[in-house]
Amino acid sequence: MLILTHRAPVQFCLQSDGSYEAAAAPGGVASVIRGLCLVGAKGTGGAGRVECIAAAVGRDRVALNSGIHPPSGMHLLPFDEAIHTLHYKYVCNSVLWYVLHDLYDEALPDFDDRFVEAWRAYSEVNHQFAEFTAGVASSGETIVINDYQLALVPQMLRQLRPDVPIVHFFHTPFPSPSVFSVLPDHVARALIDSWMATPVGFQTTRWERNFCETVGKLYGSEPAFTFVAPLGPNPSMLHQAAQSSLAEQAGGEIDRLVDAEALMVLRVERLDPSKNTIRGIKAFDLLLDRRPAWRQRAQLLICLIPSRQGIEAYDAYQQGIVEEVARVNNRWASSHWQPIVLVVRDDYFQSIAALQRYDVLFVNSISDGMNLVAKEGPILNRRNGVLCLSEEAGAFAELEEACLRVVPFDNAQAAEALHVALSMAADERAARASKLRSLAAIHTPATWLQALVDAAKPAQALCPK
Repeated sequence: MLILTHRAPVQFCLQSDGSYEAAAAPGGVASVIRGLCLVGAKGTGGAGRVECIAAAVGRDRVALNSGIHPPSGMHLLPFDEAIHTLHYKYVCNSVLWYVLHDLYDEALPDFDDRFVEAWRAYSEVNHQFAEFTAGVASSGETIVINDYQLALVPQMLRQLRPDVPIVHFFHTPFPSPSVFSVLPDHVARALIDSWMATPVGFQTTRWERNFCETVGKLYGSEPAFTFVAPLGPNPSMLHQAAQSSLAEQAGGEIDRLVDAEALMVLRVERLDPSKNTIRGIKAFDLLLDRRPAWRQRAQLLICLIPSRQGIEAYDAYQQGIVEEVARVNNRWASSHWQPIVLVVRDDYFQSIAALQRYDVLFVNSISDGMNLVAKEGPILNRRNGVLCLSEEAGAFAELEEACLRVVPFDNAQAAEALHVALSMAADERAARASKLRSLAAIHTPATWLQALVDAAKPAQALCPK
């Protein structure tokens, strides 16, 4: 089995002696793919081999050029930096991500000659992925293509290798037809044509329904094959990480940052406007304003993982987060209590340690394909922590009965949800936490991959629904 993903599940870190060392890449999907490559395809109907094909740019490409070998099971494709920048910065991050998450401001689209150039680069990156995969895939080997960065690969690969089973999976949401139609006609058509060439999978029925409606309303046809396969974390790998010395060290640092007597409200998230961090800070501020009893008693820890640095919108959003944290702290802090602690760091074990310690896990994302943190937290937590979860996260459909609902644009409602969570009686906390642990563990990387294997089809087996 070959898993195609734009971002490699490992990254190379420069050491003090000038050498490079492979380390885990941030993000839930990256950790899932990394785990699958380590344990193989047991229980998925495959032959046991799971290998990953990913892009190598920036320091990863430098590391490869220095002679470092990628970990076993990883194929890293070096790309020209200029072409990759156009692909990743100007198409993936500045257009497709915003459209798929329904964050694109329809007053602002500006598809000019620069975008035309970027779209050519996007197509070229996808073509190189398809060509490499076609060359290394064995006859009948299942090919799993992940996400919007490689959205043209399904059709390209289908043309090159009609004999192999192929499936394309979205880890993101999928928007309504009116939002998708923001894209230029030739771009939208190229994407839809590619997705019609293979089975397409989604995290929830909601995203699948949007996709089918988009294809039907904009193109007058139905997708050939769609399916839903929710993704969840690997509980055993999470617990193994939680028991490590690195997690213990990270936990000690968290204990120094957060008051021992405070109730911890936690956010663990990548830097991204879709995560709604600034509104989350404002909701916590409103909680302190409207519910004075939580002053000096509750503390918000934000573990923010840097992402897409150098992209103007993301850099501006990070600056907005820093300024909002400073505003709230200046408003409420005392000599012995700081209401918000912000840690900006790419540290997997810090996240693991924090998830064990929260009293309330606060996720108010504007739009999320799934949100694995909402599942990882209940599995790891040791305090019967309460989950406040956005209704716009894919995970909400699975965890609704045991979490507290959050409306992402309503800071007053979110503040009240935090109050309810912090005030909850011990027996209800325990009951909800137990239910959350059960629900969060239903879907694992193995069940997800099995669903993809079952859905993947070679060209001759792909029939209209």
